[in-house]
Amino acid sequence: MIIDKKEDLLRCIRNELVPENPKVKHTGIKGLLEYRLNNNISHPDSIYKGYDKHKCKYYGESKTSDYFRAIYNIDPFKIGSSDTIFNCWSFASRFFNGVVGYTVSEKDVLFELEKYFIAYDSIKLKLDKLADYHHCLSNFMPAPKGFNGYSFIDNRTNKKYEQDGKGNYYRDNDFPDIFYKRAKNDDKLYQYYRWINKNMDSFCLDFFKKFESYLSDCEANHPVDVNNEKDLENFEKGLDNAIKCIEIRAEELFRKMKSL
Repeated sequence: MIIDKKEDLLRCIRNELVPENPKVKHTGIKGLLEYRLNNNISHPDSIYKGYDKHKCKYYGESKTSDYFRAIYNIDPFKIGSSDTIFNCWSFASRFFNGVVGYTVSEKDVLFELEKYFIAYDSIKLKLDKLADYHHCLSNFMPAPKGFNGYSFIDNRTNKKYEQDGKGNYYRDNDFPDIFYKRAKNDDKLYQYYRWINKNMDSFCLDFFKKFESYLSDCEANHPVDVNNEKDLENFEKGLDNAIKCIEIRAEELFRKMKSL
């Protein structure tokens, strides 16, 4: 894809970025659920082609790394990593869990997707839009190594691996505003707060300051209380804010590209 207008930075290109992954056939939230249930080789936001589980090592260069070179005029491997800025599943799972009153999986939701949106037409429209933006170039950013938080168990060794960072489910749940605030006050994460501020203009990262999720540290994974008008209103406002931030960032990135 040639980027010759800002709308190109907003296109959902998950199938294009990792053609080795099973192809996603649907758009919107249904497409994102389908992607998450697939046996994927690599994530579309990764600058690496894949990950060798036996060697515990990333390998190759992805199409995303090529786009990063074109968009930011950098060698992404000198920075070290990448990140998806707004994780649509972090929004959607809170809503789905709130609708039914218990934790549901992607498979549960996909099986009866329409029932979750009865009386919530506006939320469906917004989640559909954010789900497509999830894998657009405007929603990807370069990031230093160690930026991403994770927690998983190696099935071969039954050993648990954890790292605090953006995406810590029990802290910020991948909401950028919460991560930014807690990184400022955490000695172990402060280096990433400094990195964000240092690259605020060059990588168009001001969404860390401007986005508002209306959530707090350690509460970002709580279900939406769909019976509470204020909670539901704040959830929709958070969705609106995320969509707006991605669209504004596309304009900023395209403007910078043209000035290079």
